[in-house]
Amino acid sequence: MDDPILGGLSLEHISLRRAIVLGFDTESLAKVVYRGLAVPADQLVSPTVTGHDPEPPGKSLYDPATARALLDRVGYAKRDGDGFRTTPDGKPLVLTMLTRPQRDTRDAEALWKKNMEAIGLRMQFRELPFQDMMKESAAGNYQLLHGMSCCDSPLGIDVLQLLYGKQTPDTNRSRFKLAEYDRAIEEYMRIPIGPAQIVPARTMSQLALNYAPMVPTVVRLLNNFTQPWLLGFYPSETRVYWKYLDIDVERRKTTIK
Repeated sequence: MDDPILGGLSLEHISLRRAIVLGFDTESLAKVVYRGLAVPADQLVSPTVTGHDPEPPGKSLYDPATARALLDRVGYAKRDGDGFRTTPDGKPLVLTMLTRPQRDTRDAEALWKKNMEAIGLRMQFRELPFQDMMKESAAGNYQLLHGMSCCDSPLGIDVLQLLYGKQTPDTNRSRFKLAEYDRAIEEYMRIPIGPAQIVPARTMSQLALNYAPMVPTVVRLLNNFTQPWLLGFYPSETRVYWKYLDIDVERRKTTIK
């Protein structure tokens, strides 16, 4: 949110971020990049996590025609010699995304580039190892970040706090600060864990969509494969806690024979 091209709360910058959201095909990300082991996200809080809204959100956000019309309307209609959009004052406009040098992120890069070029935005990538990427993002040395939020808890606060204005940059990596969002998350934290938290969580998801400091793309799906001699395993909706697992040594010996 501090970036001079994408950040801030001016109409043109909010519209640019919203156009990026509208121009990105999360359905293809789920089906092609993640080979079907993901589903498009429709809100900040994932399914099975407290605060998730089970009501259908309506149509997909992917709408490149609306993205193009929005950019034209708020001042990004000018094009350079290669056909890419410029800033409203005619300067080059290049989106730079921080990613990791891995196969799945390279596939995601290809989709991002294709989708952004379809709405007239030039995009490039800066690949760093995961630890370096985290350091750079915590320091604010990035414009766009394609990352993953691992929630190890069944509580929705894990992801909602990523946009809390009172959080440190290590958590709130977008540096988003909005009083209305902060009031909603503080209300969420005062409510006992349960269905009542859906109302403020819905508000936060809508604010995140309106201002687009961070928008979830997909919810990853994981497969677990276990051997018959593994004791204590159960299909966790968040993560498996390995300290509760054990091995039936005799059964393992018998099975291997």
